Amino acid sequence: MTSSKPHDAHPADMSGRNLVAELMDGLVGVEELPVEEQTARLAQVQRTLAGILSDDPLLTRVSKPGFPG
Repeated sequence: MTSSKPHDAHPADMSGRNLVAELMDGLVGVEELPVEEQTARLAQVQRTLAGILSDDPLLTRVSKPGFPG
């Protein structure tokens, strides 16, 4: 018998959690950037996090802070 893992039951939830973790990792060192760039990155992360919370289907192709796309 195999044991199920949490991500087996809710893969979308796990991908959302993984995306949140990646977004937070992308903010490492943001305090060293010019204020304008800090604001832009934080705003982008906030929009993405809001989309995750509202289950926005457009998040399948999200651009992470500091990366074009």
